[in-house]
Amino acid sequence: MAMPIIERLERLDKRERKGKLMSAPEAVRLVRPGSTVHLATTHSVPFGLTYELTRQFWGRRPGFQLVTLGASVNVQVMMRDPGFLRRVITSYAGNVYPAPSPATVFQENYRSGGVTIENWSLLTLVQRLMAGALGLPFIPTNSLSGSGMEAENKGTGLAKVSNPFADGDQLVLSALAPDYTLAHGWAADSSGNILARSPWTESNYGAMAAREGVIASVDRIVGSDFVRAHNDDLLVPSSQCIAVVDMPYGAHPSPCRGYPPEWGYSEDEQFLLDFRNSSKDLTKLDAWAKEWVLATDQAGYVKKLGLARMNLLHERAFPDAWKGQTSNAMKGLDLNAPPKPVEQMVLAMAQVCVEQVRAKGYRSILAGQGTSNLSAWMAYYMLAEECIDVDLMAEIGLYGYSPRPSQPLIFNSANIATCTGLGSALDVLGVQVTGARRQKCIGMLGAAIVDQYGNVDSTCVPGMKTWLLGSGGANDVLSGAAEVVVCCPHDAQRLWPQVPYATGLGGRVTALVTTRAVFRKPSKGGPFILDALIPPTGGADRISESLIADIRENTGWEVAAGVRVLSLPKQEDLQLLRAFDPQCHYLR
Repeated sequence: MAMPIIERLERLDKRERKGKLMSAPEAVRLVRPGSTVHLATTHSVPFGLTYELTRQFWGRRPGFQLVTLGASVNVQVMMRDPGFLRRVITSYAGNVYPAPSPATVFQENYRSGGVTIENWSLLTLVQRLMAGALGLPFIPTNSLSGSGMEAENKGTGLAKVSNPFADGDQLVLSALAPDYTLAHGWAADSSGNILARSPWTESNYGAMAAREGVIASVDRIVGSDFVRAHNDDLLVPSSQCIAVVDMPYGAHPSPCRGYPPEWGYSEDEQFLLDFRNSSKDLTKLDAWAKEWVLATDQAGYVKKLGLARMNLLHERAFPDAWKGQTSNAMKGLDLNAPPKPVEQMVLAMAQVCVEQVRAKGYRSILAGQGTSNLSAWMAYYMLAEECIDVDLMAEIGLYGYSPRPSQPLIFNSANIATCTGLGSALDVLGVQVTGARRQKCIGMLGAAIVDQYGNVDSTCVPGMKTWLLGSGGANDVLSGAAEVVVCCPHDAQRLWPQVPYATGLGGRVTALVTTRAVFRKPSKGGPFILDALIPPTGGADRISESLIADIRENTGWEVAAGVRVLSLPKQEDLQLLRAFDPQCHYLR
């Protein structure tokens, strides 16, 4: 009697389910003009689908409202078509490689006011999508308080309400539910169960919040048995997917992790660098858009990239690939050259972090991007040599990683394989940085502009109509970490009496490290005071009162009595630092 039942269940399990396979043009034509379109961000970005959306609606003035954690390559192309976008809801609008940097198209848009940029921090944008997925009208947050983003979005995207369970007010965010979500995964079955390997960055909240559903591209179409064997990586269930596109390399130039023995492919650093160079001039950007997006399709795009290039990206996705990359990158690198000012800044910041971890017992370090990232990496290894255990974290969901040389991009694929845990921005920024674990975390951030109280601006200079980048995770770190150390070049254009826009407040900032000095706050809430000087390459004997006077004049900040002079960096620390950035993307 049991056998017929077993046979029936097996037959029903293996039945052909209704397929949702479509071509890319068919899939994106499901999107209605005027819709709110969300570009889902895991470690992979749906570049291929976004390019196809651009092709299908170019010149038609669809007036999309776009939601994305980071507006980069694909959004810059869209911005060149008047009427394509009416609003971009994001936490970052700029270039990402080789270092966070402003992009001309966003600067021009900020001056003209053509497309509205709605600013959020990385965590709060994820929390708004989470509320949308949960069907909640709003959700509490520990970020944004006192920032320019709170002032901008008050009454529309956020509000302060009375805490019903304790004294005081609580900042809450309105739910955000897009009409459509575009996503990319490594694999899917024909019914639309989408698999994506972690880190997940925004998790699947935006996908599950989408009112009409998800349009997904994948590198592989697989059977239902494969999906069941990897069900812990399900990003989107078939019930929420309205179309799935077989699109190999649909995440390029971002990476996509596969399932061993197919490791997937790494980020394409050279492609991102070439795009950044093209994007500096709008005429060149238009030519780039025509060549890579408008005058081709996905098959032509991949063919243009070439087999050799794609094979190299596959090779770089292997966990041990960093060893060969490091050996090649360091050929001809002068490891014994005298330290540059930026190198001294990075190592001085690392030393401040080491001192604070020793003194206060922090268990985790949130590594920001750029030079602050390199400082966090150096501090991690300095502490390891002292047998002090601390976990490095990155905002997209990296936890407990050991940074690898040759590529300083914080999210590079080589670091993924070293993580003890992979999750999402909610796990790192929501729990570890602004949540229950916040008192165990020290944050390391770079700043575009910083003032004497540690307030940071990485968003804009309204009076000068200058667009910078946006918050990313900066506000979340400044809002939540037990302590924050900030760095920036020692430049009067960077060090202000008061920031023009508060991306994040400096109440938790205890130290600022520049290319010339270390500033600290002797009292909480007070201003910075010059605490130590970074010596010129010639050594401490070249320090003079004129240098101190120059620093005082350029900042207007106070000077502590008996200012210290830091020692020159150890040669072994300089060598490791240079190995992290052999191309000098940050260490210029």
